[in-house]
Amino acid sequence: SLKIVERYIEENNILGANANILYLVPSIPLLSQTILEWKSQLSYSEGCDRFGICSDNTAGKTRRNLNADEITVNMPIPSTTDVTRISEQLNRLKKDIHDRGRIHFFFSTYQSIDVIHELQEKCGFEFDRAICDEAHRTIGAYKDEDDKTAFTKIHDNSFIRAKKRLYRKKKEKI
Repeated sequence: SLKIVERYIEENNILGANANILYLVPSIPLLSQTILEWKSQLSYSEGCDRFGICSDNTAGKTRRNLNADEITVNMPIPSTTDVTRISEQLNRLKKDIHDRGRIHFFFSTYQSIDVIHELQEKCGFEFDRAICDEAHRTIGAYKDEDDKTAFTKIHDNSFIRAKKRLYRKKKEKI
């Protein structure tokens, strides 16, 4: 999916322009793994910003006095669910770039999709691409709007505005 996004950016001459890419995963460990892979394999890094949005706002922070049963996930970038904080970061970046565009990568869990929605409402942007990892989890029937789960909300373009969505399926274990 990284190579597809890179090709989209190159073919549409987006480097130096504004673009917003959303990448959704079902778990914090997979979120951390994805960010690490994208950071190490992205063909360019100048003009790119990464935002971690996940429901465990302690991810990415050093924790002390852990119980033996706790699982720790070290996020490669700071993560938050604070919409105000994220929007302030976006505004700061806009001011710092002197009218040069930037590519914003938003990495999030499906469970934090309401935060993504709030952020779009507050900042008024649309995603150029929304990538749904392990997309088989997003399939589900629901009776009405109240019955939608965090995983099925990605299909509703009035909830998460995106020009295009890319659905990835889980890799088979060998």
